[in-house]
Amino acid sequence: MRRLELLLASALVFAGPPVSAQEVRKLNLTGVAHVDAHDLLKSISTTASRCRSFVIEPFCLISKSPTFVDKHYFDQLQFQRDVLRIRLYYWKRGYRETQVDTTVTHTPNQVAVTFAVKEGRPTLIRTLDIQYDSSLITRRTRNRLSLLHENDPLDLVVLDSMRLLFQGDLWDMGYGDAVIDTAVRVDTAAYLADIVLKITANRLTTIGKVTITGINRVDDATVRHALTFKSGDLYRESAIFESQRNLYESGLFRLAAIDVPPQPDTVKNVSVDVTEAPFHE
Repeated sequence: MRRLELLLASALVFAGPPVSAQEVRKLNLTGVAHVDAHDLLKSISTTASRCRSFVIEPFCLISKSPTFVDKHYFDQLQFQRDVLRIRLYYWKRGYRETQVDTTVTHTPNQVAVTFAVKEGRPTLIRTLDIQYDSSLITRRTRNRLSLLHENDPLDLVVLDSMRLLFQGDLWDMGYGDAVIDTAVRVDTAAYLADIVLKITANRLTTIGKVTITGINRVDDATVRHALTFKSGDLYRESAIFESQRNLYESGLFRLAAIDVPPQPDTVKNVSVDVTEAPFHE
């Protein structure tokens, strides 16, 4: 019985795609001018078969064996969803009227797929109002962290990255409860958008109780020595990252995680959870 189960499992693994499946031999993307085409392709499901490695490309030219070629097959449902994925990708980057035409050319057991993109007119940033405390954030810092500017396309992905940069900068100054709110108003008729970025630092935050778990052979003091913070210090995000790196680089731990759960108080309790490396290492 055990032997039969192994044979059935092997058959499922090596059976390959159904007989009716059509391999995607070519995938074309046209009309892409204002976004990264390679990044766009990563956002969709449809993928063309390709050689597993450039080292074996000569073999791929003479053989289409799965040994050399990583094969991908056409999925009608995912193909239809890919049209929406492309439009959503563009919408997030300021192109809210993008259209996508498709062509599927069938040959025996194979298809060639084309996504023809019509990007359309972008929605541009008319005004960008960054409201902040000038005693904490200098004009130079503001300009350095401002990834978007007036007349740029309304890229919501970049806007979120910009928000995180301002938040991280304040967190590293000890304002662990800093909040950055964004408001976007779009004038669809004029293809223009107004953005407000409101930065609230709140109060300074400090490190409270530091709890260490997971140690067995390693001494508690050894772990604390690797930390670049202690109770009473200002809470700085860079100190958390540096401490976690120190724990990894010590060679004493296979895993190391430092967690600061959301806490309403300005005193932040920190949890350090480690998994010791094998003794012989």
